[in-house]
Amino acid sequence: MTLPMQLSDMVVVGEVTSTHGVRGDVKIRSFTDNPKQLKKYDFLYNEHKEIIKVTFKRDLEKGMFIGSFDAITNKEDAALLKGTLFYIHKSQRPEIEDHECYLSDLINCKVIMENAEIGKITAFHDFGAGTFLDINLKNLKKTGTLPFNKLAILDLNLEKKEVTISKQHLLV
Repeated sequence: MTLPMQLSDMVVVGEVTSTHGVRGDVKIRSFTDNPKQLKKYDFLYNEHKEIIKVTFKRDLEKGMFIGSFDAITNKEDAALLKGTLFYIHKSQRPEIEDHECYLSDLINCKVIMENAEIGKITAFHDFGAGTFLDINLKNLKKTGTLPFNKLAILDLNLEKKEVTISKQHLLV
């Protein structure tokens, strides 16, 4: 079943990374803050907004799981799923505290520095040393990087879709 929603209303929460065994099982990586949260969703969606039912069979290390799909019974069919992303609707996300935000909500926020808009947030990354934001700098036609922490982020207003930053922490 395909649902009438926009992909912009969806959040990527996992991905099929490879096959596992010969019976059509796959390895799944969770992108959620708590990897086991991925198993709690009653249903997930693919990029075509079709409902996907995943049977999680076993937990692995580092946010990985072994899973299967009803219609997939061999390694060849499972291999075709490599790279498939799993989405949820934003309304399915767990509640968070008032002082917290979802990083995906920062995408396309205007970046303000010294009372002027300098660009927009285009992506976020965490390679193990903390979260960093990519900022498309409109006047320089470059991408800048900013650590996502209290020293670099002076104000965050999701209602206005604005993030005010400290000049000294922007890496160009």
